[in-house]
Amino acid sequence: MKIAKTASLPLDAIRGTFKERQIKMSKIAEEIFNKIVEKPDDLSLARIQEITQDTLTKTAGDGRKINIQIKDYLS
Repeated sequence: MKIAKTASLPLDAIRGTFKERQIKMSKIAEEIFNKIVEKPDDLSLARIQEITQDTLTKTAGDGRKINIQIKDYLS
């Protein structure tokens, strides 16, 4: 997964100590994973990108869309 250089979460969403930020990102990653495995029959890159983008945008909470790009490096 590649996150655009301009993508950033607002300070309010990521504020905290190093350990607190790690915990927040672990929770976000777990949320993304859980949403992906809800429909194991649809594991397309487009769906994974949409879930990840929506989750990060919701986490940002300021109306900005967090742009990400997922590429299949195995092809």
